[in-house]
Amino acid sequence: MWTSFRGRVAATIAALGLAGMLSTVGPGAIAAAEPRTPVEQTSNACSTPTDPVALTSVDQVAGLVAGTWIRCDGPPLIGDGSDGEVGVDVVGGRFHRLYRAADGSLIRAEGLDQEGTLTILDSTAMNGPGSYQTNWRLVGRGTFIFTPTFFQSPSVMGLAGMTGSSHYERWAGPAPTPGLAPGTNAVACGNPTTPIALTSVTQVQDLLVGPWNRCGGGSAIGNPDGEAGLEFTSDGSFRRLVRSADGTVVPGSGIEDHGTWTVIDTTGMNGQGSYQVNLTVDGSGTYITLPVFLASPMSVRFVGTQMQADYVSGRLADVAPTSPHVPTELPPTGNDTVVVLLISASLMMWFGVAFSAASRRHP
Repeated sequence: MWTSFRGRVAATIAALGLAGMLSTVGPGAIAAAEPRTPVEQTSNACSTPTDPVALTSVDQVAGLVAGTWIRCDGPPLIGDGSDGEVGVDVVGGRFHRLYRAADGSLIRAEGLDQEGTLTILDSTAMNGPGSYQTNWRLVGRGTFIFTPTFFQSPSVMGLAGMTGSSHYERWAGPAPTPGLAPGTNAVACGNPTTPIALTSVTQVQDLLVGPWNRCGGGSAIGNPDGEAGLEFTSDGSFRRLVRSADGTVVPGSGIEDHGTWTVIDTTGMNGQGSYQVNLTVDGSGTYITLPVFLASPMSVRFVGTQMQADYVSGRLADVAPTSPHVPTELPPTGNDTVVVLLISASLMMWFGVAFSAASRRHP
């Protein structure tokens, strides 16, 4: 029976000592997954699979996971299923969440919270033969970790995590069509759909300089009340832009409406494409954020331990031109070892419990 099969898979995963799915506030920084209520997807119920596949290499797992999968049992890959996700499409080292259009066809969603990179790790040294780990790094959200199993006749993929086991059956119908997830707001942030690969501190600095309209979520620097946007200058300072009673946008006049910014290269700790932006507010403190940039239109999401804030590039209406700055030098690169260690210690204290669980996994 399928139920007993699920129990055997869960027992096997538990015996291996794998913690399951973990989510992150950014690349490499692992936080405990929030409890969620499984939402069963039964419109294409899984057939009872047979012939388990013995896993022997990363390349083999990569080949098995590639393709279009419809969830047929258990909670979804990401979230609680309330947004309508029905599966996942894996092409090469990237993946996209899947939704159904009004006519029943599949939509291969793009943009923030909808696509990302897939990394497969060999964990046989820690957990024995046949042990592999899949890291699903979602643009703008974080990394979700699952242990995969595969079966033939029919082709079924199991993904085991902290919240239980999910199962997906390979889709043999028409290929998904790229697009936006149903119900996506097409106004506020402009639905950016092209993630920008970050490669250097200088690139991140260049991307940040200029005015940004706040279009979703909170603020990157605390309380969002009254904030219309932020403006970054090449001398390493920033200011909050606020909307006055008559609708015009002006620089904030409070002590917490100004500050300095620094970009830090965290690729050594968190992998390729990982950078950190520290926003130090005058009279307040420092907000440590992990930025995600997208084009079409140019947008940025700042992700922190307790906030997520979205901005779209462009000068806000009624904003007075910024006084010209001579770009004699860019902000500090933040490669100071002491700064990096302090930040690492802070994050480890915040996510202490999950880091302890994660230490039993392949890094």
